[in-house]
Amino acid sequence: MAMRIAKSKKAHTVAESLIMPAALEICEIMLGKESSRKLLSIPVSNDTIRRRICDMSNDIQLQLVERLQSSTFAIQLDESTDIAGPAQLLVYVRYCFDNDVVEDFLFCKPVPLRTTGEDIFAMLNDFFIANKLEWSSCIGICTDGAAVMTGHKSGVVARVRTVSPNIISTHCMIHREALASKNLNESFGKVLNTCIKLVNWIKCRPLNERLFAALCEESGSDHRHLLLHTEVRWLSRRKVLQCVFELRSELASFLMDKNSELVKFVSDNVWLAKLAYLADIFCQLNALNTSLQGRDSSVLKTTDKITAFKKKLRIWKTRVQNKSCNMFEPLTEFLNENNMAIDNLATDIFDHLSAMEEYFDRYFPTDNIADYDWIRNPFSCQLTDLTGKEEEQLAELSSNRSLKLKFQEQTLTVFWCNVRNEYTLLAERALTVLVPFATTYQCEASFSALAVIKSKFRSRLQVEDDNRVCLSKISPRIDLLCRQKQAHSSH
Repeated sequence: MAMRIAKSKKAHTVAESLIMPAALEICEIMLGKESSRKLLSIPVSNDTIRRRICDMSNDIQLQLVERLQSSTFAIQLDESTDIAGPAQLLVYVRYCFDNDVVEDFLFCKPVPLRTTGEDIFAMLNDFFIANKLEWSSCIGICTDGAAVMTGHKSGVVARVRTVSPNIISTHCMIHREALASKNLNESFGKVLNTCIKLVNWIKCRPLNERLFAALCEESGSDHRHLLLHTEVRWLSRRKVLQCVFELRSELASFLMDKNSELVKFVSDNVWLAKLAYLADIFCQLNALNTSLQGRDSSVLKTTDKITAFKKKLRIWKTRVQNKSCNMFEPLTEFLNENNMAIDNLATDIFDHLSAMEEYFDRYFPTDNIADYDWIRNPFSCQLTDLTGKEEEQLAELSSNRSLKLKFQEQTLTVFWCNVRNEYTLLAERALTVLVPFATTYQCEASFSALAVIKSKFRSRLQVEDDNRVCLSKISPRIDLLCRQKQAHSSH
């Protein structure tokens, strides 16, 4: 029961206030009063549930630490402020276990004082010392790129390099993509700001919100409400812009009735065409951002997606130069409906795409990613930067036809973990690339879970144990924990 409560992110009191009364009533109806009385011997108090969750959390951490002590691993970390004010440091780990690469929750602890690089490193180092983990076994660290994490002198990465000089540090690719795509030139920046002002004018006035929703319902629109823009939510721009563009007729009618000055924008075809382009381009950016998210994402996969998007930018630039915009379907449809040519927008669109390409090149410099083709397919790659011994092992591996058949049926991580005993040097080199995190997606997703667990109604909760039982892939050893408990003879 305690594990189910933790997995569902519910308050510890739910067992006593809801689950047990419901179970008693169900049992009494189905089996009778005598059977239902037996359930009363089950302890379900708030303190009991909390102790059970702590016991399971400690068992999960013990199992995880035992795995990490015999394996190389990589970590990702991020810090954020919870509902009560304290900053929480959340750390995930990726390691080799049972012939595969596994991701799991490591810890979530409140930062006692300041969130400086020294303080965060001290927390990491204390955890490593307390659990007898070696920094030499940590081969990768992924952060969000904030100064406190990546500062050259006192950042967390710099401090980690003092104890593990060969560690691979990664700036989260999702953060980099968001930074590269957020900049707009003056022309499109004004359109976005006007769009936000228009949405706020309606959303911040409850009467306007209700009247506009009624108008949309009467007209049979797909949407009933506009969406607020949130700067920290990277995927919000596309939805806000698309919603405004699709409701442009309703907005024009509503703003005209209200004698608002903003009606001149939604009645201007040039402004609406720019809005259509922004909705289109942010749709493409959102698709890229979403593709970078998820579990089990490696540097190779994410780099391929970024490289593909950079090639698309160059294709789009060429087409715009040739006065074509058919890659942006809503924009093309709008221009055709209003008998407009792209000539008036071509310069602004080309400048925006050029600036975006420049930013992507800055945040994602061209690396020698082809040097890792032997990891993707060791049976067809020839050019490598391997040492002599590693090249010999690659020659042996690529000649093994049995492994070639298995390679087609397994994931990269499973394949390289399986050949680690036979081709040790080569597999370790490959896993050094595959094990490090490419993004801090797991931390970001876990902060969402933390916000549910530690809400304003549970603001004093020490959230680490609940978080671990909720998020960890390791199952607690319930039978072992039960054997360690002594039953009360009176029960």
